[in-house]
Amino acid sequence: MSEDAISITEARKRRSAKAGVRHAMEAAPVADPAAAADAEARSAARFTMTADGLYKNVPGKFPERICDHFDVLGETTEPASKAWGLLTAFRDRDMREVQYVAGRDAFTGESLELTRALARLGFSIRPGRAAANALAEYLFSIQSVKRAFIVAQSGWHLIDNARLFVLPDFVAGEGERRVVHQSRLSGVSPFATAGTLEAWRDHVAALAVGNSRLTLSISCAFAGLLLDLVGEDGGIVHLRGHAKSGKTTCLRAAASVWGYPGAGRRTSFMRTWRATSVGLEEIAAMHSDTFLPLDELGAADGRDVGDVVYFLSSGQGRARGSRGGGLRETLYFRVMSLSSGEIGLADKMEEAAKGTRAGQEIRLLDLDAVADREIGAFETLHGAPSLAAFAAALVRGAVENHGQAGPAFAAYLIERLRDDPAYGPGLADDASALAATWLGDVPNVGAQVATAARRFALVAIAGSLATEAALTGWGARAAQEAAHKCFLAWLDGRGFAGSREDEDAISRLRAFCQTHGKARFEEWSEPRGAQAEFEAPEDLRGDKVQVHHRAGWRRWMRNDDGGASWRYYLTAPGMREALEGLDYRRSLQVLAERGLIGIDKDRKPGGTVRVPGYDPQRLYMVLPKLFSDAPE
Repeated sequence: MSEDAISITEARKRRSAKAGVRHAMEAAPVADPAAAADAEARSAARFTMTADGLYKNVPGKFPERICDHFDVLGETTEPASKAWGLLTAFRDRDMREVQYVAGRDAFTGESLELTRALARLGFSIRPGRAAANALAEYLFSIQSVKRAFIVAQSGWHLIDNARLFVLPDFVAGEGERRVVHQSRLSGVSPFATAGTLEAWRDHVAALAVGNSRLTLSISCAFAGLLLDLVGEDGGIVHLRGHAKSGKTTCLRAAASVWGYPGAGRRTSFMRTWRATSVGLEEIAAMHSDTFLPLDELGAADGRDVGDVVYFLSSGQGRARGSRGGGLRETLYFRVMSLSSGEIGLADKMEEAAKGTRAGQEIRLLDLDAVADREIGAFETLHGAPSLAAFAAALVRGAVENHGQAGPAFAAYLIERLRDDPAYGPGLADDASALAATWLGDVPNVGAQVATAARRFALVAIAGSLATEAALTGWGARAAQEAAHKCFLAWLDGRGFAGSREDEDAISRLRAFCQTHGKARFEEWSEPRGAQAEFEAPEDLRGDKVQVHHRAGWRRWMRNDDGGASWRYYLTAPGMREALEGLDYRRSLQVLAERGLIGIDKDRKPGGTVRVPGYDPQRLYMVLPKLFSDAPE
């Protein structure tokens, strides 16, 4: 038989097999409530569930008690993984109701893992493999017509075309099916509540009035809820200031929007930079769509902190291999972070001999936490006798009343989304318009500053919406005015509105020429017998030295203003060394457009120059403006 005949035969077999599968699927009986009831009745022949617990019926013997009583509330499915399970409910050893989702894959393999998980939650089961297998057998036989969706991560979810916001013990929105949160992460849920929303508003939010950094911090805690609605990545606002300036107090006040803001508890919502990158990925996933306060940047590992900034803002952890081959599940999240520390990102990365990239600088906005030299991060103490007394009162109010405002804001947004499906895109437009207003009087704005302005604006919108929802008690424009003030302070600290890469090109070329001087730049010598047009004074020329690893030449020349200075001519390799790590072509273009290096007749950077004693070559002449425009 020919190869063509074999391939035709195989194709016919495949079509026949597909038709058989299709016929079997069409002929399969549809599950109905009566069939489920029959299955449960069959399992009852081998097992008996009483108020005292589950018993296994053994012919000719007394029934064997397997475990405590529990109820099956329905079958579950997880939209992301398509995994099925059973939603169970039982009372723990303190008689509190506990709900637990038992995956159906646990009923067919090693069932001891299932019983260990239940035992950790306070469920009593007879020790040993026999009891574990009996429980798995009973659960395997159960079918239910009731359905529930399992979500493994906090935050926004779209289920049955309904938008829901889910926390471990809270669901905002209504769908067709029950929704249960069950995390696959190992940490304890950070979402805790205490006190009342009214008391939080009076003893925490009220103290932010007139305090720009504190108002911005609390607004940041609300802003994470908007990221998904407007289609934005996360970001970090970093409060940098000296010890005891109030920056950590601002973090605690913001953390109280979602949970316990103190220290020393496993359930604390406050986090620290003192963690591995893997640990911070899991923490970010636990805080997804809410807020992540990170205290003390100085405790971070300088080797990793740059990567952490990238993945916290991009919302995706690192892809890693599993022990059994293949990839482990990659973590995804959306989170707005507020950070604090006595140093900034650049200082931290410098400890590990790493430079800061422009993308990192915009993802972590380094804001001077000190708003007033006398009282640190605050502009008013609202009658408190000292900064310490004000901070103590603020923290006390946050510890006694927390975890109420965040869920209330989620419920408010759900109502707005129900009334107006285009509400999210509208918020994005509002943020863009507000940022454009702020940038109207700022000259030469680059894309990076525009991005930063938009993030500050989104935080302002979040604070304004929380005020509109009667959560803060602030004035209608308080959040926007505070965010605008903080944006201007950030811009002033940055020192320029253009691109960081452009400024780096300028500063690196200037530093290269000033650092290496006559050590790397050979002095321009006129041909023997020729008269130099203009010679440098003897005290500026210094002793002649032999130049190694020449980067170019330097020539004493008269300037347009009548003065004189060294003019540097860099070779192409020398210029590449000066601009190492930057986009070389773009950097040359920026230097030429700013009038800092010479251009040729075609207006391209550099030009062909004949240095006495050398063949003509392309050199880049540095103009005096590079040094006269240097910041003081």
